[in-house]
Amino acid sequence: MTIDDVWNLNSFPIKQIYQQLRGVFQKVTWRKLVCNNLGCPKWIFILTLVANERIHTRDRLEKWGITNDTECPLCENAVESIDHLFFSCRFSQAIWRRLLKWQRINRQPMQWSDELNWAVTNASGNSIAAQIFRIVLAGTVYFVWQERNQRIFQAKHRASNQTNHSRCSLSRE
Repeated sequence: MTIDDVWNLNSFPIKQIYQQLRGVFQKVTWRKLVCNNLGCPKWIFILTLVANERIHTRDRLEKWGITNDTECPLCENAVESIDHLFFSCRFSQAIWRRLLKWQRINRQPMQWSDELNWAVTNASGNSIAAQIFRIVLAGTVYFVWQERNQRIFQAKHRASNQTNHSRCSLSRE
């Protein structure tokens, strides 16, 4: 491609230039769980952070020297990590178990990496059941993270069987 070819507006290769500037990246396996999710934007944002393993759990904060307290605030029995919090913790496991049963999925809750792999394999399609699973997964991750933060920063505790009547809204909180 010469400079004359680039400046010829009849055959301007915008797609090629865009691809050249953008570069080539490997697609993540869980992209359909996030991109095709009809849940609230804030739920999807937290799900994306967890799927990328970028959420600031206490085990990560300890590695950075920010805290010495690594105890899970939900069960107070283990080190808080992504795999523990979603869904090995007694608190989150009880919630996830009920939601799996509600969706008629007959299996036990697994650690986060296994849940993510299961969801990629079984809930990436366009069926109603897959769409509901993606929404429920995003909502569960969000509300477990919200409960964790409320226990740490506001000293508020809810039982795993309490319902949250807050609605999904696009307004700022």
